[in-house]
Amino acid sequence: MTPTNQRILCMIMDNKSVAEICDKFGLTRTQLKKRIESIKNEGYRVDTMYSPNNKDRLFINYSSYTLSKPCVSTCDIGNNILIGLVADTHIGSDLCDMDSIKRIYEYFNKKGINFVFHLGDIVDGDLKSIAGDIDSQVLTAILDYPNDSNIRNFIVLGNHDEDFVEKTGIDVGCALEHYRDDFISLGYADSYIKLSNSCIKLVHKPNFGDCSKVDLAIGGHLHKYKFSGSDDTPKIVCPALSNVNPYHNFAGALTMKLNFESSDLDNLILSQLMVIDNKVVEVGESYYQYSKKR
Repeated sequence: MTPTNQRILCMIMDNKSVAEICDKFGLTRTQLKKRIESIKNEGYRVDTMYSPNNKDRLFINYSSYTLSKPCVSTCDIGNNILIGLVADTHIGSDLCDMDSIKRIYEYFNKKGINFVFHLGDIVDGDLKSIAGDIDSQVLTAILDYPNDSNIRNFIVLGNHDEDFVEKTGIDVGCALEHYRDDFISLGYADSYIKLSNSCIKLVHKPNFGDCSKVDLAIGGHLHKYKFSGSDDTPKIVCPALSNVNPYHNFAGALTMKLNFESSDLDNLILSQLMVIDNKVVEVGESYYQYSKKR
């Protein structure tokens, strides 16, 4: 291991943030990523812990071998956190609404949202595409999707995204992670976000499967908002942030406020958003108390 990589490893073990490491060695985030890959090649399990205040921290993961599904951890949650939920942006389709996507992210910024969960189909694949070839769709996603330095987008890829992998080998998630520091790809399988002591399951298609060990499940794909709190695990289906829903003409998204009691989820508040006349409008709210399931 090079002396510089050894010093970086020491800073990781001292719980220094990504920004602190970059500043110390005069590295860009992309350059640091290459350094981390070299450290991984030495046999270390280096993962990132994401913080709502955007101070991402690297850590040596001693337990990742036990994980059967992709899982990311977060820190500095505090008593509550406000998260943006978007899905089915379908970039490359004539039904994509980039103006509405930008209005929603401006709204997220004003609300101080640092985490956004994207539930898949960020691009349209080969279906109803007007963006030309596959490279054009991926390039549009990289260049035109809103980029806010205070927001991290955690994305679980959908069937339209998978269309590219099956036909060309191009992985949209890998491309976004390579060119954008604000995207974290969770792959195409079931994925999990760890918030404090609580676990959230993210999927694209909302056939959620076994949710007995998670506190909340969120999906997309259906292009319309649904919320079910009637069983042991509340389930959310995020509306489409595009014009793919034949039942209404408005792109939509959600905000989700999670409140914690002694590090456990206590309640959640969902607000439904629609973009009407180029303005974001709150059109409804749902509340769930976790004492129902305990």
